[in-house]
Amino acid sequence: MKDAVIKDPADYNVIVVDWTSLNSLPYSKAVANTRVVGAKLAKLINFIINNTGTTAASFHIVGHSLGAHIAGYAGERIDGLSRITGLDPAGPYFRDPLVRLNATDALFVDVIHTDGGGYLLTGLSINEPIGHLNFYPNGGRLQPGCVNILSGQGFLEAIFNFSFSHFQDVFGACDHGRANDYYLESINNYECKFLAVQCSNYNDFEAGLCSPCNHTVSVMGFRNKPLPGIERSARFFLKTNEQSPFCREQSICI
Repeated sequence: MKDAVIKDPADYNVIVVDWTSLNSLPYSKAVANTRVVGAKLAKLINFIINNTGTTAASFHIVGHSLGAHIAGYAGERIDGLSRITGLDPAGPYFRDPLVRLNATDALFVDVIHTDGGGYLLTGLSINEPIGHLNFYPNGGRLQPGCVNILSGQGFLEAIFNFSFSHFQDVFGACDHGRANDYYLESINNYECKFLAVQCSNYNDFEAGLCSPCNHTVSVMGFRNKPLPGIERSARFFLKTNEQSPFCREQSICI
């Protein structure tokens, strides 16, 4: 992802946070360490702000899973942070709004939900709309192209093939990782935009009750921007392809 951002014509500087030594099992320990890493990241960014000509408005923090909450912990310690993007923020141990990423952690918080549920067998991430703009590709769960434990085929493939990659798919790693895939493609793909329509729920979206002609439209991903008049918790829905390129041509109101 960093390489794609660096190559972008807009000319960005990228800081990569390597916290691999602190995010190993048990999961509960990794969760506890997110607070430490978030505080350290905030200290670094504040140091840069205080010793250079830049401001907090120049910083955009992107985090996946536990990294999304690290971004939140950093953001609450940085006055005027421009933007946080949460890529399928982790659910287990983050049910309490006080200990997770939320819309108060930056001036603009956008979230992509791809494996909502919050528990191993129901999804690994938070399903609630915790940002200003919240995107739910394919309803925010069960992404096309990923094997689902709730389907007999997915479970049998994992058992009989005894494949680690199948087990990852079965227990949600594929769905959970799709947020990264979509976001990366939103950086690289200039031809297709992940257009999403604001709607109260996915069933209404699938039923065609939320037309782009009479509902607010936003672009999911790297080039997303705040929408005037929308303060927080807005839900946007879209569909994707099951493999790269994931972006689908969406109907546009003319």
